Amino acid sequence: MVAHWADLHHPDRHVGGHAGGVRVRVGADGTPVVSEFACTALGVALETTTGSATALLRDALELRHRMPCLWAAVMAGQVEDWKARKVVALTRVLTEDQCAWVDNQVVEALVGLPFGRALGVIEGKVIAADPQGHERRRVELEQKRFVALGRRSPAGVQSLFARGAVGDMVRLMAMVNHLADKLLVMGDTDSADERRAKALGILANPALACVLMLRTEAEEAAPASVAEPADPQEPEHPTAVHEAIDVGRALEGLSKDALERLRPRSVLFLHIDAEAVGRETGVVRCEGLGAIGIAQLREWLRHDRVVVKPVAYPLEQAGVDSYEIPQPLADAVRLVRSYEVFPWGTLPARQGDLDHSKRYRRRPREPGSPPQTRLGNLGPLGRTHHRAKTFGGFTLRQPSPGVYYWQVPTGRWYCVDRSGTRALGHQTPDAVAMMDEPVGSPAEQHLARVLAA
Repeated sequence: MVAHWADLHHPDRHVGGHAGGVRVRVGADGTPVVSEFACTALGVALETTTGSATALLRDALELRHRMPCLWAAVMAGQVEDWKARKVVALTRVLTEDQCAWVDNQVVEALVGLPFGRALGVIEGKVIAADPQGHERRRVELEQKRFVALGRRSPAGVQSLFARGAVGDMVRLMAMVNHLADKLLVMGDTDSADERRAKALGILANPALACVLMLRTEAEEAAPASVAEPADPQEPEHPTAVHEAIDVGRALEGLSKDALERLRPRSVLFLHIDAEAVGRETGVVRCEGLGAIGIAQLREWLRHDRVVVKPVAYPLEQAGVDSYEIPQPLADAVRLVRSYEVFPWGTLPARQGDLDHSKRYRRRPREPGSPPQTRLGNLGPLGRTHHRAKTFGGFTLRQPSPGVYYWQVPTGRWYCVDRSGTRALGHQTPDAVAMMDEPVGSPAEQHLARVLAA
């Protein structure tokens, strides 16, 4: 059905009375093009995100057009679709002809072997189909460096993933191990893994790490008169540790205020019920991190200097007669809607555009009408969904602050509000119909048009 959706959304076809638009190739070499907003509309129809819909449509097209043998096995029920999707992900780096060669040789393994073993066969076939390309991709992968956070667990812990040059990683691990050893000297009895995790947190404040190493160095050097002399040929510490201790020695001479200014600054956007502030238990929503408990928030902030910046009540923010959005009003919009307002959108509001629900027009405001740039005419949107609204035939109505009605090119309506996204069918919602109803008698409406002209 998803592959058929792609056929219906070819750029040369019209869906829901709207032209196909720009041609885009979602899949790899050998897959057909689709209209620019085919995946956006598919996500709404499947009640999922645009990203998930794009991945599904891409996999379906690659399976049908690049691996016909595997496609036939899936259609016959011999291979489960989730297994086929993993196979097309592995073969995506190949050309159409190379992928066809792999396709002819892997179905038997997928049908007859446990999936883990079958994947091993497929990985080998992908290498054999393009050995030079595999070596090139391997070298490129080694050179790709990144640092990223994993998904936060409900228990309030999070993973950090990093890939970098071997030398950098070794030096970082050596410093983490060194700080973990110092924590042990200071009386920390946790396991080595736990102390290394704490050491990584200490490195987030470089000035504190330097001072800590200086102080533990001084404590360890106190009984130096009875210690064995160090081998002059082997440095007592890595060079980075020596440098950090020198910095710590310099920092020790500074005032407490000076050290405070060297601390990294973090900004947390917290949404909390006023009644929960004085309680021992409760829930806080932290933008970008999700829901956390009051006790965990206290643990986070226990050793920090906290500056509280209250936010003005959003509904009290006045609108303006300009396209540019004042910062207080922009903050208010993002407080009312912390995620983008597209159906099933997942992009945090602070990463998207602030869009005028009703198109902004540079003309004098009619007497008695509200400003165009106001809380009731703004909403955060990701760039793809912003383009879909502007060029893709997606219609948006906002009858009140925080409530958004979308009509997709197929004619179906969806409501996005604080409770999430709801499908409403093809009938125009009453709230939208009331917005579009003309005001006044026929004579008054005609007079208004004459005056406007």
